[in-house]
Amino acid sequence: MPHVIRDPIESPAEPAGIVRASVDIAAPAADVFRALVDPHELAAWLGGEPMPSHPREPRDSDASRALPGTRWRAPAIAPDGTTGDVSGEYLGVAPPYRLETTWRASWNDFATERVRFELVPIEVGGVEGTRVTVTHTRAQSRLHATTSALAHASVRGAEGWPSLLARLAVHVATTGTLVHDFDALHRAVVDLHHAR
Repeated sequence: MPHVIRDPIESPAEPAGIVRASVDIAAPAADVFRALVDPHELAAWLGGEPMPSHPREPRDSDASRALPGTRWRAPAIAPDGTTGDVSGEYLGVAPPYRLETTWRASWNDFATERVRFELVPIEVGGVEGTRVTVTHTRAQSRLHATTSALAHASVRGAEGWPSLLARLAVHVATTGTLVHDFDALHRAVVDLHHAR
């Protein structure tokens, strides 16, 4: 079934308390899901923190950390470009297709909100890919905040999700399966060379 080409990041209109944005990523759902739950990867794309030069092995076990009730915290770049942090607690986990969590951002006075990530396998540019749709349910108390500069940005900028999803896409593309497949190929060539 052919994939219809459309805007790679879109934010359809939603009711006032709900923000929704999507991005198509040229990587398998398992790689994208891992970037959403692995603490090092989350810090890398959400907050611009460097990834460790040698990721821990095995990477597949990272998804097991995302159990309902598990708390998480990561540095983050706020929608206005300042640094902050986000924390939450996993509410619903169905690897690699769905992740729901509370969302408490420093730039939003740590109001408890909900964020749901839905990952749908698709073809992107002829390779295995994933459509990521994020649904952010805003805290009612923050919908009436008039003194926060972010209140104005939230109405305009969908809470920064198009920017965050673009960073997620770039991160997964540079650390995903293809990169690790190359590492495995390189190790095999080195092993073959040393076997001689």
